[in-house]
Order: sequence, then structure tokens, then C-alpha cells
Amino acid sequence: IMTSFGCPERITTALSSFYKQLKRAFRYGESMGVFFQSTTSILQGCALSQHLINAGGTAWARAVESGADVPVKGFIDDKGMKSRKRAEVQKACDISAEFHRDVGEKLNVGKAGGCSCWATTRKAQKPEDAFTMEGIPMEWATEEVVLGVEHQYVRGKNRKKQETRGLNALAATERL
Repeated sequence: IMTSFGCPERITTALSSFYKQLKRAFRYGESMGVFFQSTTSILQGCALSQHLINAGGTAWARAVESGADVPVKGFIDDKGMKSRKRAEVQKACDISAEFHRDVGEKLNVGKAGGCSCWATTRKAQKPEDAFTMEGIPMEWATEEVVLGVEHQYVRGKNRKKQETRGLNALAATERL
């Protein structure tokens, strides 16, 4: 993904080599856990992980913004989109669900901490008017001021799946 967005191949090759050799361990205070080989290349606490995961977020943002009149936002693996146009937000939800399905990511719809939608007023928060992701209605949240959606996906732990998801993200971005 990073190469297709213009990152020099020598940097992506160096990153790939670095992560393939890297041994990690969890540390809590003075205690150190057993060293292990990461299978995903993304791990909390790694300074480079946020840049790598943002590449996937950029692919998602380009796909959504190219098909719906909805500005998107994101921070690491949290993604959001909002607008005053209800139909455009739902269109963005549909594009987003298709993107994640094509990439091979499983959306966390209908669970606490997963997808949620919001509206400016409680009056607008009718259950039948909730946005849907993959056909599943999302619960209303109240902390935002315009219509929108926040969603996350369930992370996998298989390096080969992660590489496949990266290639699928590029293909989905181009197609959508």
C-alpha cells in the first residue's frame, strides 16, 4: 500500500525486513515477558506501527470519499465519517462495508466499542432511522453534533492474511 501511495521501495523493503526479524516482549514496570515473533507487523507501542496502519486507513478514506459526499476522519485504526446529508452517510457506510469485506477485514458492527452512529438531537435518533453497516443497524451515540458513523474492525493475527489484506485494500481503493 505504501509503495503505491509513493513511499520509496527501499523504505518499504527496509520496514519489511525490520519487522520480519523483530522479537518483541511485553513489559510491565520492572517485569519483562517472554520474547515472541509478531505475526501482524502492527503492535501497540511500536513507533512505526501507526504509519503502517495509516496506509490502510488512507486507502479506506480514498475509497469512501471517492464514492460519497462525506468527509472522513481517522486516527490509527479508528475511522469516522460525518455529514448533514443522511443519504450520503449511508452511502459511505455501504462503501466502507464493501471496502472492508473486499480487504478481508471483519467489521465490529452492533457491539460496544464497534460501530455507532449519531445525530444532533435525540429526536433524530429513532431506532428505525439508524444507519446500517452490512445490513446491521448501529446503535445511536450522543457525543457528536452531526450525522455520522464510527467503525472499527476486528484485527487478525496472521501475517499472510495481513499481506493479502494490503493487496485487497489497494484493489478495493481502485475499484471503488
